[in-house]
Amino acid sequence: MKRVLFHGVGVASILTAVTLIPGVAALAATLTATSITGSWNNVVLTDGSVDGGGTLTGVGTDQIRWGTTEGDKSGFDFTASSTPLAIDTEIDFSLGEFTHFNFPVFPPSVTSADLNVSLDFGGTVQAFTYTFTNEETTNTIGGCPAFQQSTTACDDRITFGTGFTSSSFLIGTQEYTLQLVGFVESGSTSVVSEFITEENAANRAALVGRLTTPPPVETVPEPMAIAALSVVGTFLIVRRRSTVN
Repeated sequence: MKRVLFHGVGVASILTAVTLIPGVAALAATLTATSITGSWNNVVLTDGSVDGGGTLTGVGTDQIRWGTTEGDKSGFDFTASSTPLAIDTEIDFSLGEFTHFNFPVFPPSVTSADLNVSLDFGGTVQAFTYTFTNEETTNTIGGCPAFQQSTTACDDRITFGTGFTSSSFLIGTQEYTLQLVGFVESGSTSVVSEFITEENAANRAALVGRLTTPPPVETVPEPMAIAALSVVGTFLIVRRRSTVN
């Protein structure tokens, strides 16, 4: 029986190289938001003033009010979701609730405002800005706009404008992407770009987001691993032949 020696590299080393072929990393299931905040800024009024003038109050806070009136003022609120908030990946969640209060007021009224939203994941902060457009009507019977829905003169319209973007970040070595899906009106499951509020009423919508992780990537064997497999196969064939001989 011939004895054949395999020179250059041991079988154990080859098998070790094959074993170390990279695999797919496990994906994290949840993240915890330690705080969520919202504030109104860059508030533009019908008289052209920004963040001041008229009866505007609350700039820099989570609620603004405007208009001259003997009753309630019109306004925007943002009520952030309670924290700490455990957020599962790949599932929609609510960052907070936007409320539009529509009451009869005299100008100047708000035409647009920015909502700044910030999420803190234990020191990793993600911030977004959304621009809202407000169409304040004159409440004149027979003079309501084309978007009028109710029988009360007259409805106002809020349009959710720019800001629905996504942002990627790392926690440890895991990459996450925070996607802002949009606003979902109360009693609905569909994202809306605007909503219409009846006079002397309030309208609400949740700001919906989603955390995602990169999809698993099928790892292509590295050239060294392929070569190692080839060498192992050759070695086994030569050994078998030598045993037969």
